[in-house]
Amino acid sequence: MIRSVFYYVGVEKMDEKRLQKIFRKSTKNSECIGTQEGYTVEYKQNFGWGSMPEYVRAMAAMANNRGGHIIFGIKDKPHEMIGLKEKSLIKFEERDLSVWSSYVREHFEPAIEFERDIYEFEGNKYGIIEVQEATTKPVICKKYVEEKLKIGAIYYRYKAENTEIQYAELRSILDEETKKINSLWMDKIRQISMAGVSNTMILNTSSGKLYGERNSFYIGSELLDQIRFVDRGKFVETDGEPVLSIVGEVKKTEETPISVTIGEKEVALSNNRIIESFLFQEKISNSAEYMKYIMNSQAKNLPIFYYLKNLPGDYIEHIVGYSSSKEHVETRIKQSLYGEKLKDTGTIAYKKKLKMQEAVLNQDNTVLSVSEDDLKYLFCAIRTVDPKTILQNRDFYILLLRNIYEDKYQNMKQSTSAEFKKAICYIDEILNKQNYLEKI
Repeated sequence: MIRSVFYYVGVEKMDEKRLQKIFRKSTKNSECIGTQEGYTVEYKQNFGWGSMPEYVRAMAAMANNRGGHIIFGIKDKPHEMIGLKEKSLIKFEERDLSVWSSYVREHFEPAIEFERDIYEFEGNKYGIIEVQEATTKPVICKKYVEEKLKIGAIYYRYKAENTEIQYAELRSILDEETKKINSLWMDKIRQISMAGVSNTMILNTSSGKLYGERNSFYIGSELLDQIRFVDRGKFVETDGEPVLSIVGEVKKTEETPISVTIGEKEVALSNNRIIESFLFQEKISNSAEYMKYIMNSQAKNLPIFYYLKNLPGDYIEHIVGYSSSKEHVETRIKQSLYGEKLKDTGTIAYKKKLKMQEAVLNQDNTVLSVSEDDLKYLFCAIRTVDPKTILQNRDFYILLLRNIYEDKYQNMKQSTSAEFKKAICYIDEILNKQNYLEKI
């Protein structure tokens, strides 16, 4: 497997098991691929940038259905496995990630999650575009390309075809989106019910105005900048509707114009605040409030053991929160979810991770200046460092992540910030988990 991996909008790693199932020889003709084109697979013989409108149309069609793979290097009828020739292979690889991403964003909305890769099978190299099913549907075309794309068109992947969507499929998508929105409203109502209506305020993050039962306030720009948008019912680093709910009473303090009181602690609890308290190793007097927030935020990748170590061993059994969040915390207590082993795949991604691993093992601070695209390799490399090394050099790893947070976090892409938070969770697990387990 030769990997040349590029991520866009938080996509997970490419499904290699699925590729192995696709790349099998036909029992009728060993020169041909055994998997036929269908709802999730499309074949192309060559790759050329001039055909990008055709490719992004297929990507949008797959995103509006179940996702899928566009594979370059397969002949059209019969589907002979010839691989990409040198010129096509170079064209497929040479374009920078930002060019691909910009082209997709320019022609379609909402964002399409995809990964570009090179797959090697029996000496031939194939270009792969793996498309994820869209989390928000429908994906709609917003730019005209003659005979290829129409403004306002919704493309849908039918069996081996990328055509404009039919009524039945569009109706199904709209009904499903309505269900999701209703579910999000129910989640918000449940949060408000848990806190009490009189203790709940609504913050407009565009104006900074905080609406309450008795009064309205304006939040200062410093605090407002720290608050992330709410998207799909979760606190994530992406664009979202400019309204979110903050639970608690609002009053002035000496440190900031306005803070949110949760329990007895005057602090604006948010995903960022949870991360900051860990990275700056703050002395936490009310760890229970932090864990309550984590259990009700639906965010998966947040440090937990830094707060759990100060709580009773049976604390999790009695806390009320989202069932999925509670199950995830319980799973993290039972097993390690974030450690990785660096496998020699001979790919570009492996080489970059290895370089980053060597740098952090040597405590080389030049990693602070790596590019945005290489940051995710740095975060993956941190998760390959053995626990003993981290325990012996805890200050270096905490300071490294803290400096990255201060300098780069606000501008990270969602996929990069996701890897960053996984690295934080791994360090938290190594440094603090044992202290909590000793109480159980």
